[in-house]
Amino acid sequence: MKDSDRPAVLFIGLSWEERCFLGLKVDHKYYNRTTKVVLLYNEHSSDRDAANRDKIIQYCKKRNIIVQEILLKYNDSIFNWKTIEKAIFGIREELGRAVLDITTLPRELAWTLLYNIGKYTPSVQYIYHSPAKYTDEWVCKEPGAPRLLFRHSGISELNKPTALIILTGFDEIRTKKLVEYYEPKFLALGIQTGSKYSNNVRNSLSKHLDVVKGEVEHTHFSIDAYSKEHGLGQLNRIIKQLRGYNIVACSHGPKLTLVSLYRSHQSNPQMALCYVPSRLYNINYSDGIGETFRGVIEF
Repeated sequence: MKDSDRPAVLFIGLSWEERCFLGLKVDHKYYNRTTKVVLLYNEHSSDRDAANRDKIIQYCKKRNIIVQEILLKYNDSIFNWKTIEKAIFGIREELGRAVLDITTLPRELAWTLLYNIGKYTPSVQYIYHSPAKYTDEWVCKEPGAPRLLFRHSGISELNKPTALIILTGFDEIRTKKLVEYYEPKFLALGIQTGSKYSNNVRNSLSKHLDVVKGEVEHTHFSIDAYSKEHGLGQLNRIIKQLRGYNIVACSHGPKLTLVSLYRSHQSNPQMALCYVPSRLYNINYSDGIGETFRGVIEF
């Protein structure tokens, strides 16, 4: 059977953003044999999320696509892991063609899905819809406590110091939070290249170094999340240089860096994956839908 002929199960994270529903329509056009949409959302989903939820359910109903909803809890990683693990086990026979739309999925949930889907299928197709634009205001703020991803917390050796790798984003306070929490001996900042979405201003090296205030030895490297491998080569070179450290790595930059970081962890399981949630997101976070990126992660 050709890949295009196989039924697809599509995973989506519910959000109020326009690209949540617009992305579903693009996904269905590309994966036209979608038989099920697995919709993940948390108990604190608001009325603004509900509008997109209704659109998704109605869209799927008209096309005889089953919608399976997974209700999760904000800030309860263990509950969410167990809930997702159980849900994936229940549909394991349907995962011959699993498609993960990471557009509006929190990174922690995307990584949790990748691990659990990977137990039953040799690969997963991922898709990401960039926005037409981000708000000119803040996008997120008030970061919570950093936490390691379950089953991806690395191997810590007592005689090694800690190195922290941060693929930076628009919120430099997340950088500050991570450095204060882990007190690393060494810090490596991965800065997205280019001026897309005013990245060169909003995610500049100086903004992140200013909040660190010279408290830790550091280096920086450029990374291109929109390249074919989403910066995997640059990331792996840095990891190779940090073999003498216990490494903790976090993705805050363009969403596609969650893919390169996960791929890197596959070949560097001694590295820990970390997530820093935000308590507040701007209601005007993004507008519209822009370029679409697709790829495959093999297990």
